[in-house]
Amino acid sequence: MDIYDYIKMDHQKVNQLFKQFANVESDQRKTEIATMIARELLVHAKSEQETFYKALEKHSAAKEDLQHARKEHKDIEDKIHAIMNPAKVTAKWRDQVKVLQELVEHHVKEEENTLFDEGRDRLTDGEACALKEKMHYLKQKLLIREFGF
Repeated sequence: MDIYDYIKMDHQKVNQLFKQFANVESDQRKTEIATMIARELLVHAKSEQETFYKALEKHSAAKEDLQHARKEHKDIEDKIHAIMNPAKVTAKWRDQVKVLQELVEHHVKEEENTLFDEGRDRLTDGEACALKEKMHYLKQKLLIREFGF
């Protein structure tokens, strides 16, 4: 498995969580799933930026795309903070989770089409595999440090 497969796996995991969120009725369960989504996205974004994005940064052709991707990460993070720990689950809160999902889906589509192509053009297979290992390690470290897992 290389960095592209690993990142896609993360994307698919979050997509499944959004589907679970949409299919449950319980407000408590919706809050739990939203928390899982937030945790996955925050850890993914930090570890991805420290590994895959940093590796691409060395290539000037990718800088503009990376800047755009980082802005999308920031927008996603801002939306996560807006939905965390709701006092009450309301229609407005559920709508905000839907907006988060739309932001994530847009980002994933661009990243998998643009940045993955940039990476495949500029990184060796060995580098892509090493980045996967580095990202996995960093994610585990962040889960422990940030969330106590």
